[in-house]
Amino acid sequence: MRETTNDREGLETALFLSAVFITARDDNMLPGAALGLAISAGIAYLIFRSAIRLNLRTFFLVTGSFLIVIAAGLVGHSVMALQELGWLPIGTATAWDLG
Repeated sequence: MRETTNDREGLETALFLSAVFITARDDNMLPGAALGLAISAGIAYLIFRSAIRLNLRTFFLVTGSFLIVIAAGLVGHSVMALQELGWLPIGTATAWDLG
């Protein structure tokens, strides 16, 4: 039997929610989890419904641009963290000092 992506995502969601319920020991989490699942199902329905009229070229151009911006931010933060740790000593010298 072949497993689809939706089956895996559903299984991961069920495992995650069961782990949260077991560790939290709080009965007030069930309405929030149900509301979150209902909202995500509604969003998925709206996405699938509007996907018929969606211009894929524009969609992938916009999302690709966002991914490039996010990746550049991640690289910038990684370089900054490596410089603060002292593992990347390039570019840490003072460029200009008015004092």
